[in-house]
Amino acid sequence: MSYWPSPVRWDTPSGYILQKLFDVLPSEYSNIPIRIFGSSALQLTVTEDLNSADTDICIETSFNPGTPPLQTKNLFELVRNNKLDSCDPYIQVCQPQVFEPGPNWGFRVLKGELYGKPYIIPHPIDILVSKVNRADIKDVSAFHKVIAAVGHPTEQEMIVELQTCLPLYLRDPKSYSHCDTRPKKFGNYKVNTEKIWEAVWGRKINVQKEIIEPAIQVRYEGYSVQMPQIKSDVLARFKQASRFRH
Repeated sequence: MSYWPSPVRWDTPSGYILQKLFDVLPSEYSNIPIRIFGSSALQLTVTEDLNSADTDICIETSFNPGTPPLQTKNLFELVRNNKLDSCDPYIQVCQPQVFEPGPNWGFRVLKGELYGKPYIIPHPIDILVSKVNRADIKDVSAFHKVIAAVGHPTEQEMIVELQTCLPLYLRDPKSYSHCDTRPKKFGNYKVNTEKIWEAVWGRKINVQKEIIEPAIQVRYEGYSVQMPQIKSDVLARFKQASRFRH
């Protein structure tokens, strides 16, 4: 999956505000990347036609497990002190958990440096997957604009990617109810996928049959393919051990 444009468009609204941020980042950020995601990342890497009021960022520690994580609070204060939270677009400092892509996202990120500070940008398909979490008008528009710009993801590419996100589809949306004041559609992947499919690909998708059940089948086959041999080996070792006890 290699539909990356090159180079990153730093002359976009999101690019300009990010240049200001990276210019004032202290030296301790030279070892830990800043993750840039959301619609602003698509504006940087896919199409300038995709506007966003905010530029979502977070501290990335996934690829530097031996490095002590910097506090999100410190980054937020740096943004606020430099008035980068009141620009247009403004910098939105998030927790890393806000970005919910599929499990393969870390293998295809775009990595680079700006003013000597590293950044990573998730692949467009991973950003679109994360937008299924909300599926607002803005999110549906992102699908249309990315596909118009690069011809991807195709319907089949998106189905395959969402099949890797099985835990998100099995998660109960009601688990948000005690702490989330946003609309009930937030986190309802089945309903949101149906909404996106009709808007983007013009048909009704059977999420259970086309995404959930094939994903479960793949996992079942993955577990069961070696089970007969594993069972045979375990029984053989058990019989051998039994001989030594008599």
